[in-house]
Amino acid sequence: MSERWRRISVRSDLVQLIEEIIKNRPELGYVSIADFITDAVRRRIEEITMHLDAPTIDRAIMVLAEHEVRKQAIEAALKKCFEFEGGEFWRCIASFMRKEAKKASSET
Repeated sequence: MSERWRRISVRSDLVQLIEEIIKNRPELGYVSIADFITDAVRRRIEEITMHLDAPTIDRAIMVLAEHEVRKQAIEAALKKCFEFEGGEFWRCIASFMRKEAKKASSET
């Protein structure tokens, strides 16, 4: 069973600043140092986790690579379809587009 509370160390100069804030700014609603620190930590965690889905260079590279793979697949399908004549060409294109639409909807 895990403990509900853990002890941590905080530099004394920070503790003094927190005590001053609690004393001089009662409208903020902090009743203790622990209350202030808990709120500060919670806000920082929210700030960090909020950006987890934000675009990064690695994600951008992955997206570009996926688009390049898809582009190559489309080019290959078009080359294949252009071998057909008349209605066969359009059936080939329609079949490819259905597969791509199905693939895109399953990715979301």
